[in-house]
Amino acid sequence: MANQGESKKKGLSMRSRYLVVILTAILVLIVSVTILYLQQQLPALTPTPTVEINMTAKQFRYDPVIIRGHEGAEATSVPPDGQFANVTIKVHKGDSVIIHITALDVTHGFGIQEYNVFTSIPVGQTVTVEFVANQAGKFLFYCTAFCGTGHPRHTGILIVEGD
Repeated sequence: MANQGESKKKGLSMRSRYLVVILTAILVLIVSVTILYLQQQLPALTPTPTVEINMTAKQFRYDPVIIRGHEGAEATSVPPDGQFANVTIKVHKGDSVIIHITALDVTHGFGIQEYNVFTSIPVGQTVTVEFVANQAGKFLFYCTAFCGTGHPRHTGILIVEGD
C-alpha cells in the first residue's frame, strides 16, 4: 500500500513538473513576442529632439526666436535694409519642429512646400505649425497670403542639416 501512495505522489509530482515546463515555455514565448514587438516600435517610442520657435509676421518679414531647442538649432533675422529680412531657421534632420506664428499687422500666411506646411494667420492671432524635419537640405518658406507690395520678398530659408 505504501508503494501505491508513493507512486501517486510521484505521478502528481511528474504532472506538476510537466505543467511547470509548459507554463515556462508559454511565458518565454510571450516575453519573446513582446520584445520583438517593442523592438519594431522603438523608433516610434524614442523621443525626437524638439525645436520650438516663436515667430512674428509683419509686412514684409518674419522675426523668429527659438524658445526651446538644442545646440546647433538657430533662428536668425538679419534686416539688410530695415524692411526686408534675411531669415534663416536651422535644425537637424529628425527634429520635431514647432513654430508659433503671430500676425502683427495684416493677415499673413506661412508655407513650406516640401513639408506640406501651409497655413493662414489672421491679424492679431497666433497659429502653430508642426512637422518633423525628415529631409536634409535648404527649403524656402514664404508668406502664403498677399500682404502688400513687398509680399514676394516675404520669405526665409529653413536649413535642415544631416544625412
